[in-house]
Amino acid sequence: MSENTVAPINPTDPPSPPVPTIKELVAENLANSGPQVKDVIVEELTAQEIEKRAELVRKALPLIEQAQGELNKVNRPDVVVYDAEGKEKDKSFSKNQIDTRKKAQEKVEKLNSALTEALTNSNFEPLKKAVGGGGDKQEASSKE
Repeated sequence: MSENTVAPINPTDPPSPPVPTIKELVAENLANSGPQVKDVIVEELTAQEIEKRAELVRKALPLIEQAQGELNKVNRPDVVVYDAEGKEKDKSFSKNQIDTRKKAQEKVEKLNSALTEALTNSNFEPLKKAVGGGGDKQEASSKE
């Protein structure tokens, strides 16, 4: 035999195992895919909940700005007292202005507190209530 020729295959040798087909490999991977499917679902559901929470924060930010603007409007005296020459002598708040200002301050504080609680402690329930989001039934049942 020359150096460039291949030795004949011995018919008595056992056949070599066939290379797995792509379908067989896919079937094998699918047979063991439970943990991977679980991980994918956990990631997707987590991403969905994070997006819901981000949307709550998006809704809260303009509400906080609006409440702060309302507070700024009423956070100045509405009663002005003048002397005999017409010069301003004193400024004070009427009872109605005090009540309006107090409500505006409480609204700003409530929204800021709810936002802080959500972002620092991951407790989004106060923020849901503050922005009028409430809780949905599916989320409530998943916590039980």
